[in-house]
Amino acid sequence: MQELLDELEHRLQNQPELNKFPEGLYAPMRYILQLPAKRVRPLLCLLSYQSFQQDFTNSIYELAISIELFHSFTLIHDDIMDNADLRRGVPTVHRKYNINTAILAGDNMLALVYHKMVLSYPFMAYQMINFFSKAAIEVCEGQMYDLILSEKNDHVTIEEYLQMIRRKTAVLLGVSMGLGAMAAEASDEIVQKFYQIGESMGMGFQLQDDYFDVFGDTQFGKKMGGDILENKKTFLLISALQDSIGSDYDDLQYWLKTHHKPEDKIFAVKSIFERTGVGEKCVNMSNMYFQHAYQLMQEIENHANIENLRKYLVSVQNRKK
Repeated sequence: MQELLDELEHRLQNQPELNKFPEGLYAPMRYILQLPAKRVRPLLCLLSYQSFQQDFTNSIYELAISIELFHSFTLIHDDIMDNADLRRGVPTVHRKYNINTAILAGDNMLALVYHKMVLSYPFMAYQMINFFSKAAIEVCEGQMYDLILSEKNDHVTIEEYLQMIRRKTAVLLGVSMGLGAMAAEASDEIVQKFYQIGESMGMGFQLQDDYFDVFGDTQFGKKMGGDILENKKTFLLISALQDSIGSDYDDLQYWLKTHHKPEDKIFAVKSIFERTGVGEKCVNMSNMYFQHAYQLMQEIENHANIENLRKYLVSVQNRKK
């Protein structure tokens, strides 16, 4: 699997389409792709394809890369909307360059996504683009829901949050797996199963991120407790507001509504999270989604060789950051 990831990374860093002029447009695209990343989405595409085909073609690598380009496009624009200064420990694209350049670079990456899909699989381009575009629309909807929830002053429910992360995060993992199966010419029914596996995995993956921001040993280019400092409505915060009572609830409202030293706020809110048990609740919810992904895998194991995909899913579930 490491060889597969190394080959993917090599191809991603040597895309001829990114070495063009004007340099001011393509340099930001290369910049975000050079940031350290797990490459979960393109790897899921490749492993799904491998469930049916043993030989990796240039076309499947290009398809996987197109998925990573889309993900990077969303990161550029998300950082602009969030007014974020850092991405994985270094300046965001709009901070390193400027907002106008970042918007154009993101737009160009999105255009390149569809261009690569058509060139890689011209005989099934309509099918792939139709499948992918539905997910892309949901990602945008998810980002809008995220903005709505962040501005919502009254009670946000767990269900609202889960619907938001399903669109914003999980569907892209689902479509990554579905496209890999589609490229291998799996049946429509199997493609949908792969999509569902990826979506369930994506839900578990995002809930893990919520947990690691507060309770993780290390962070992947993020400041520990960043979600707490931003009053970000994560599973942990929403659950704590829902489950805390008495002084814990009053204290949580106090820390959310007033300004404090960052380290004091992180310590205080984390302590409330610990007392209310929302960390364990988040882990249990995450594991529930991963377990659902395993159950879906059992339903297709007679139709595909999913051993490597299963191993990767286990490694993602057991990650520490």
